[in-house]
Amino acid sequence: MATVMIFGGVVSLTSVHPEVAAALKTLKENQFRVSEHAAHTRKPPCSPRELAELIGYDPWRNAKTLLLANRATPAKRRLANPNGLYITACLPVPSRLNLTGIARLVGWPRSELARPEELMALLDYPPRAVSPFGIRNIPLLIDAALLVHDTIIVGSGRIGVEIEINPFALIAATSARVCSICLKSPDPRPENPTNMRRRKSDRL
Repeated sequence: MATVMIFGGVVSLTSVHPEVAAALKTLKENQFRVSEHAAHTRKPPCSPRELAELIGYDPWRNAKTLLLANRATPAKRRLANPNGLYITACLPVPSRLNLTGIARLVGWPRSELARPEELMALLDYPPRAVSPFGIRNIPLLIDAALLVHDTIIVGSGRIGVEIEINPFALIAATSARVCSICLKSPDPRPENPTNMRRRKSDRL
Protein backbone atom coordinates (compact mmCIF):
# COMPACT_ATOMS: atom_id res chain seq x y z
CA MET A 1 0.00 0.00 0.00
CA ALA A 2 1.27 3.45 -0.86
CA THR A 3 2.28 5.84 1.88
CA VAL A 4 -0.18 8.64 2.52
CA MET A 5 1.35 11.94 3.56
CA ILE A 6 -0.72 13.73 6.21
CA PHE A 7 -0.54 17.46 6.71
CA GLY A 8 -2.51 19.48 9.25
CA GLY A 9 -4.21 22.83 9.21
CA VAL A 10 -2.95 25.85 7.33
CA VAL A 11 0.29 24.20 6.23
CA SER A 12 -1.42 22.28 3.41
CA LEU A 13 -4.16 24.66 2.30
CA THR A 14 -2.30 25.41 -0.93
CA SER A 15 -2.98 21.78 -1.93
CA VAL A 16 -6.76 22.19 -2.02
CA HIS A 17 -9.05 24.23 -4.26
CA PRO A 18 -9.02 27.96 -3.32
CA GLU A 19 -12.75 27.91 -2.49
CA VAL A 20 -12.17 24.95 -0.16
CA ALA A 21 -9.14 26.62 1.41
CA ALA A 22 -11.21 29.71 2.20
CA ALA A 23 -13.85 27.55 3.91
CA LEU A 24 -11.29 25.57 5.89
CA LYS A 25 -9.74 28.77 7.26
CA THR A 26 -12.93 29.25 9.30
CA LEU A 27 -12.19 26.01 11.20
CA LYS A 28 -9.67 25.34 13.93
CA GLU A 29 -6.50 23.72 12.64
CA ASN A 30 -7.07 20.60 14.75
CA GLN A 31 -10.56 20.02 13.31
CA PHE A 32 -9.36 18.59 10.00
CA ARG A 33 -6.48 16.92 8.20
CA VAL A 34 -5.52 17.14 4.55
CA SER A 35 -4.17 13.96 2.91
CA GLU A 36 -2.16 14.19 -0.29
CA HIS A 37 -1.65 10.81 -1.93
CA ALA A 38 -1.16 11.60 -5.62
CA ALA A 39 2.60 12.04 -5.31
CA HIS A 40 2.94 8.61 -3.71
CA THR A 41 1.09 6.45 -6.24
CA ARG A 42 1.91 5.36 -9.78
CA LYS A 43 -1.47 6.55 -10.96
CA PRO A 44 -4.33 8.37 -9.21
CA PRO A 45 -7.34 6.27 -8.12
CA CYS A 46 -10.11 6.09 -10.72
CA SER A 47 -12.96 6.15 -8.22
CA PRO A 48 -13.72 6.97 -4.57
CA ARG A 49 -13.83 3.23 -3.86
CA GLU A 50 -10.29 2.82 -5.20
CA LEU A 51 -9.23 5.76 -3.04
CA ALA A 52 -10.65 4.08 0.07
CA GLU A 53 -8.66 0.95 -0.73
CA LEU A 54 -5.54 3.02 -1.39
CA ILE A 55 -5.56 4.85 1.93
CA GLY A 56 -6.78 1.82 3.89
CA TYR A 57 -10.06 3.33 5.12
CA ASP A 58 -13.47 1.72 5.40
CA PRO A 59 -15.36 2.75 2.22
CA TRP A 60 -18.33 3.71 4.42
CA ARG A 61 -16.16 6.44 5.97
CA ASN A 62 -15.21 7.71 2.54
CA ALA A 63 -17.84 10.20 1.35
CA LYS A 64 -18.64 11.28 -2.18
CA THR A 65 -20.24 14.64 -2.90
CA LEU A 66 -22.54 14.90 -5.91
CA LEU A 67 -24.14 17.87 -7.64
CA LEU A 68 -27.83 17.27 -8.39
CA ALA A 69 -30.16 19.29 -10.58
CA ASN A 70 -33.86 19.77 -11.16
CA ARG A 71 -34.49 17.46 -14.09
CA ALA A 72 -37.60 19.37 -15.16
CA THR A 73 -35.39 22.26 -16.32
CA PRO A 74 -32.94 21.81 -19.24
CA ALA A 75 -29.25 22.16 -18.41
CA LYS A 76 -28.74 25.38 -20.41
CA ARG A 77 -31.64 27.07 -18.63
CA ARG A 78 -30.38 25.81 -15.27
CA LEU A 79 -26.97 27.36 -15.84
CA ALA A 80 -28.50 30.64 -17.02
CA ASN A 81 -30.54 30.94 -13.81
CA PRO A 82 -29.29 28.40 -11.24
CA ASN A 83 -31.14 29.66 -8.18
CA GLY A 84 -33.14 26.81 -6.62
CA LEU A 85 -32.25 24.36 -9.39
CA TYR A 86 -29.21 22.67 -7.82
CA ILE A 87 -28.40 20.86 -4.61
CA THR A 88 -25.37 18.90 -3.40
CA ALA A 89 -25.46 15.57 -1.59
CA CYS A 90 -22.72 14.00 0.54
CA LEU A 91 -23.08 10.24 1.16
CA PRO A 92 -20.96 7.12 1.75
CA VAL A 93 -19.13 5.87 -1.35
CA PRO A 94 -20.88 2.45 -1.48
CA SER A 95 -24.36 4.02 -1.26
CA ARG A 96 -26.65 5.06 -4.10
CA LEU A 97 -28.80 8.15 -4.02
CA ASN A 98 -32.57 7.98 -3.81
CA LEU A 99 -33.15 10.52 -6.58
CA THR A 100 -36.94 10.24 -6.40
CA GLY A 101 -36.95 10.80 -2.66
CA ILE A 102 -34.54 13.73 -2.89
CA ALA A 103 -36.74 15.41 -5.51
CA ARG A 104 -39.71 15.04 -3.16
CA LEU A 105 -37.64 16.34 -0.26
CA VAL A 106 -36.59 19.56 -2.03
CA GLY A 107 -39.85 20.08 -3.91
CA TRP A 108 -38.71 19.22 -7.46
CA PRO A 109 -40.72 17.11 -9.94
CA ARG A 110 -37.60 15.00 -10.62
CA SER A 111 -33.89 15.15 -9.88
CA GLU A 112 -30.80 14.00 -11.76
CA LEU A 113 -27.02 14.18 -11.55
CA ALA A 114 -25.78 17.44 -13.01
CA ARG A 115 -23.60 17.25 -16.09
CA PRO A 116 -19.80 17.63 -15.78
CA GLU A 117 -19.95 20.96 -17.60
CA GLU A 118 -22.47 22.22 -15.04
CA LEU A 119 -20.21 21.08 -12.22
CA MET A 120 -17.23 22.94 -13.69
CA ALA A 121 -19.23 26.06 -14.51
CA LEU A 122 -20.82 26.34 -11.06
CA LEU A 123 -18.12 25.00 -8.73
CA ASP A 124 -14.94 24.56 -10.78
CA TYR A 125 -14.54 21.02 -9.37
CA PRO A 126 -13.63 17.91 -11.41
CA PRO A 127 -16.16 15.05 -11.07
CA ARG A 128 -13.84 12.85 -8.97
CA ALA A 129 -12.89 15.56 -6.46
CA VAL A 130 -16.10 17.40 -5.57
CA SER A 131 -15.96 18.92 -2.10
CA PRO A 132 -18.82 19.70 0.31
CA PHE A 133 -16.87 22.90 1.07
CA GLY A 134 -16.83 25.94 -1.18
CA ILE A 135 -20.15 25.19 -2.86
CA ARG A 136 -21.24 28.83 -2.58
CA ASN A 137 -24.98 29.19 -2.07
CA ILE A 138 -25.94 25.68 -3.23
CA PRO A 139 -27.63 23.76 -0.36
CA LEU A 140 -25.92 20.64 1.00
CA LEU A 141 -27.58 17.41 2.15
CA ILE A 142 -25.52 14.99 4.27
CA ASP A 143 -26.60 11.39 4.63
CA ALA A 144 -27.29 10.47 8.26
CA ALA A 145 -25.22 7.28 7.91
CA LEU A 146 -22.02 9.36 7.91
CA LEU A 147 -22.69 10.64 11.43
CA VAL A 148 -21.82 7.32 13.07
CA HIS A 149 -18.10 7.80 12.30
CA ASP A 150 -15.60 9.84 14.31
CA THR A 151 -14.17 11.22 11.07
CA ILE A 152 -15.01 10.94 7.38
CA ILE A 153 -13.06 11.58 4.17
CA VAL A 154 -14.37 14.19 1.73
CA GLY A 155 -13.09 15.77 -1.47
CA SER A 156 -10.93 18.89 -1.63
CA GLY A 157 -11.73 20.11 -5.14
CA ARG A 158 -8.37 18.70 -6.28
CA ILE A 159 -7.77 15.14 -7.50
CA GLY A 160 -5.27 13.39 -5.24
CA VAL A 161 -6.02 15.45 -2.14
CA GLU A 162 -8.64 14.53 0.48
CA ILE A 163 -9.91 16.08 3.73
CA GLU A 164 -10.52 14.13 6.93
CA ILE A 165 -13.02 15.82 9.24
CA ASN A 166 -15.51 15.08 12.00
CA PRO A 167 -18.98 14.91 10.37
CA PHE A 168 -20.50 17.26 12.97
CA ALA A 169 -17.76 19.80 12.28
CA LEU A 170 -18.63 19.51 8.59
CA ILE A 171 -22.32 20.10 9.31
CA ALA A 172 -21.54 23.16 11.43
CA ALA A 173 -19.17 24.62 8.83
CA THR A 174 -21.51 24.14 5.87
CA SER A 175 -24.97 24.56 7.48
CA ALA A 176 -25.82 21.21 5.90
CA ARG A 177 -29.17 19.48 6.25
CA VAL A 178 -28.91 15.94 7.62
CA CYS A 179 -31.21 13.44 5.88
CA SER A 180 -31.46 9.79 4.92
CA ILE A 181 -30.92 10.19 1.19
CA CYS A 182 -29.83 6.75 -0.02
CA LEU A 183 -31.85 4.01 -1.69
CA LYS A 184 -32.00 1.96 1.50
CA SER A 185 -34.34 4.68 2.81
CA PRO A 186 -37.28 4.92 0.37
CA ASP A 187 -38.70 8.08 1.92
CA PRO A 188 -35.90 10.55 2.83
CA ARG A 189 -36.81 12.73 5.80
CA PRO A 190 -34.75 15.38 7.60
CA GLU A 191 -32.94 14.20 10.70
CA ASN A 192 -32.05 16.34 13.70
CA PRO A 193 -28.35 15.79 14.41
CA THR A 194 -28.82 16.98 18.02
CA ASN A 195 -30.86 13.83 18.61
CA MET A 196 -28.01 11.60 17.50
CA ARG A 197 -24.95 10.65 19.49
CA ARG A 198 -22.54 13.55 19.21
CA ARG A 199 -18.89 13.11 18.44
CA LYS A 200 -16.14 15.46 19.54
CA SER A 201 -15.73 17.99 16.74
CA ASP A 202 -12.87 19.99 18.23
CA ARG A 203 -10.23 17.36 17.52
CA LEU A 204 -9.54 14.35 15.31
